Amino acid sequence: MHGVIGVAAVLDPRYKLEVLEFYFEKIFGVNAAYKVDVVRDLCYTLLKEYHDRGDVLPKIEGFDILTWWKANAPKYPNLQHMARDFLAIPASTVASESSFSSSGRLVSPHRNRLHPNTIEALMCAQSWLWAAKMKGESFLCDSASK
Repeated sequence: MHGVIGVAAVLDPRYKLEVLEFYFEKIFGVNAAYKVDVVRDLCYTLLKEYHDRGDVLPKIEGFDILTWWKANAPKYPNLQHMARDFLAIPASTVASESSFSSSGRLVSPHRNRLHPNTIEALMCAQSWLWAAKMKGESFLCDSASK
């Protein structure tokens, strides 16, 4: 019976195992650590059983994991901090390397005094022209066709 009451006490997020450690020492004396371990093992067994029942969210398109963790931060504060830190790491550095690579082509030793706004405009124009070229469009006027 103390296992069920112990699990109920552990589920109180204010106390967790600390309340068991405190009271079991008074109740069971030298066997307190063993009794706390029994309740801890019971909690893990129950967690596994509940997890096996399907404690997984349904897979839906457009699911925003960061928004979910933000909304559920009060329920899982420690996991939310971990998720925030780990999910913020970019899976690839290609985008940032690509930006630095293209800026290196624009800012050369001969053009090192360009204003940052000018560099940004050149990079945007280059991106737009490249996108148009990939679609088969042309924004350049061909004087021979006029």
